[in-house]
Amino acid sequence: MLLGAFTAPVAEALGLSDLAHALHVAYLLLCPQRPEHSYWLFGAQTALEQREIAMFGAQFVAGLWYASRRADAQRLPAWLFGLLSVPMLIDIVSQSLGVRDSDWLTRTWTGGLFSLAYTLWLYPYIDEWFATRHQHTTFAAAVLVESAAPGTDEAEDLLQVR
Repeated sequence: MLLGAFTAPVAEALGLSDLAHALHVAYLLLCPQRPEHSYWLFGAQTALEQREIAMFGAQFVAGLWYASRRADAQRLPAWLFGLLSVPMLIDIVSQSLGVRDSDWLTRTWTGGLFSLAYTLWLYPYIDEWFATRHQHTTFAAAVLVESAAPGTDEAEDLLQVR
């Protein structure tokens, strides 16, 4: 996500306007790309807004951290995830209601903080889900193999990796 967001202005600067336009069109599925909410690189707009760039960047960094410490990483408590989400909620709601105008710095740090918290809360759940699915699959395969008569074609077929 981040690579494409930054490729668009680089492509524009290199005179590859068709590529830059295609990236902007593709990224419209993710965000509206408002010029006043976007970073500009080499005089051209990035294909994601400031908050989305911060969110994807924080998810990438938090994901790398989690992967490096997966064995002993603790799940972020739900209450802390909720608390760390409040600044972005306040920024979005207050801006949407016209109470205040958000700036690039606020959009960046609130989006990054939310995504960091979300990643550290969610990734352990995903790990548990896959571990559970793997255990169920392994158990089911063992039951199937045990139910087949040893040395038969049926048992051999069940042992084959497909």
